[in-house]
Amino acid sequence: KTTYFGNIGAYPNPTDGPVVVDIDSNIKQEIVVEIYDVSGRLLQIDYFELMAGANRLNLSLNRFAAGTYYITVVSDGAFETIKMIKQ
Repeated sequence: KTTYFGNIGAYPNPTDGPVVVDIDSNIKQEIVVEIYDVSGRLLQIDYFELMAGANRLNLSLNRFAAGTYYITVVSDGAFETIKMIKQ
């Protein structure tokens, strides 16, 4: 099975908690969204189903301390990572 990510972006960056992740997908697919801290520790994992076309996911960093985090979008071995700053 081949995965197709188009553009992926997250905002606002920096954030005080809420994060919107926009993902363009060429196909309907299931994804995993993982949030890691700077030491590489997995803090949160969420599952989403993307439709073909533009998708908007709402995440939250509210329960995490101020610092740097990495949001990784994974689908069938393909992944994209976005660096986020929590204020």
